[in-house]
Amino acid sequence: KKLDLVIVSHGDLDHRGGVESVRENMAVGELWLPHGGLGLRDFDALLEVAKRRGVRVQERGLGDPAFLAGDLRVQPLWPPRRGGPAGRNEKSLVVRVDVEISPGASTRILLTGDLGAAGEGELLSRGLDIAADVVKVGHHGSAGSSTRTFLASVAPSVAVVSAPCYGRGGLPNRDALNRLEDAGATIFWTGEVGAIVVGFSARSE
Repeated sequence: KKLDLVIVSHGDLDHRGGVESVRENMAVGELWLPHGGLGLRDFDALLEVAKRRGVRVQERGLGDPAFLAGDLRVQPLWPPRRGGPAGRNEKSLVVRVDVEISPGASTRILLTGDLGAAGEGELLSRGLDIAADVVKVGHHGSAGSSTRTFLASVAPSVAVVSAPCYGRGGLPNRDALNRLEDAGATIFWTGEVGAIVVGFSARSE
């Protein structure tokens, strides 16, 4: 019934669609958009709901502070306030979620929006800490995302692909899946298994 934080990676309908209904029917503490998001018409309806419901809206990205909620730390990594590669996909709001599962030990999730090879390269060039146990695969597993160098830095054990059933529209791309498999990730694809829930349990010492 309550969400501390809602994150919308960018303005594409398949990433923001339905959020207005969530906001109308659930209490939300804070909403994050990528840098530049407040000036996009794509978010007009969402911002209207946020204003009416009294929800704090923030632009977030490179260099901004983390959001803390209990044993969760949500660290924005991308995009920069200015510059970076062109295109809304490459300016997706990328966050790393650290989940403390025992004192001094955390599991990490990397949420990449629709980031492609150009954005991945920028993240690597900035020397950002993108290592994660679980990665939400960029751009639905398209051919132009999940490069080998990017995956080598992330080193995920689990890869979650949000893409249509039966690979409609060429998503996920077979080459991208091969790169994920070569990186040692176990792949879960919504088009095959439906909704995917990632859960955590405390490590035994």
